[in-house]
Amino acid sequence: MCTPQNAFFAKILLFGEYSLMHGSTALTIPFKQYGAALHMPHKTMDKKAERIAGYSSKQLNAFYDFLIGDRSWPLFRDIIDLELFKRDLDGGLYLSSNIPSGYGLGSSGALVAAVYDRYPVSNRRPMENTSLEELRTLFARMEAFFHGHSSGFDPLSIYANNPLHINKKQCPSLAGITPSSTKIMNRFFLINTNIPRKTNVLITLFGEKLQQKHFNDRFHREVIPCTDACVSATLAGSPDIRHHMSDLSQLQLELFREMIPGNYVSLWKEGLASQQYAVK
Repeated sequence: MCTPQNAFFAKILLFGEYSLMHGSTALTIPFKQYGAALHMPHKTMDKKAERIAGYSSKQLNAFYDFLIGDRSWPLFRDIIDLELFKRDLDGGLYLSSNIPSGYGLGSSGALVAAVYDRYPVSNRRPMENTSLEELRTLFARMEAFFHGHSSGFDPLSIYANNPLHINKKQCPSLAGITPSSTKIMNRFFLINTNIPRKTNVLITLFGEKLQQKHFNDRFHREVIPCTDACVSATLAGSPDIRHHMSDLSQLQLELFREMIPGNYVSLWKEGLASQQYAVK
């Protein structure tokens, strides 16, 4: 688990996007190329850094207002030291982060994890005495400030700083990692298309496609089992992951074509034809 002085790293939902909400398993992994940490301003900051810090501080103040105004049980003030949080905010507290926003890497989840970690009330139970489901539920409430709704899995994965296995009932557990499974995870890579995308647009499109019987049948009959196979093979460190990834890539090309940037279709097909890599 990250300590207060360390960065809270980004996360990747490796498998389970869309399908998790329809009965598949899912797997998240830390992505340590990006991270975020809370800081107080200092005299050596240049003008650009001051502007960025000022913007972040405004966002944190709005987040504080959300936390203190929420009346759901348990109250956030019983879990987070909101008085100390406010004092630091008055001193210019800000989040220093290089996690890109809007990329699904957990920029808001990192903020939630950082605040929760830095401002515990004196009697709050440590992580090892709190169930992951309890944390997920709390983090979902906190991250709702940014998205209106949250599963809580992003901040939970980031806070735990550990691969997170989510079962078919959407219950999280820390994934047991072996040298062979780590080797497989290290072979995944990200492609930055540099194309801005809005998640809600894609979710709406997915919902519309689910209304089509052909898509719905294949999604539940083929995509979900294939996703589960990818998760299982990754955690087991099995070489079968190559076969399952190729199958998933083919299914996504056939069923999710509208969601794939047009100038990446040829790259997608090339991977399938050569069997040297698979894109999802």
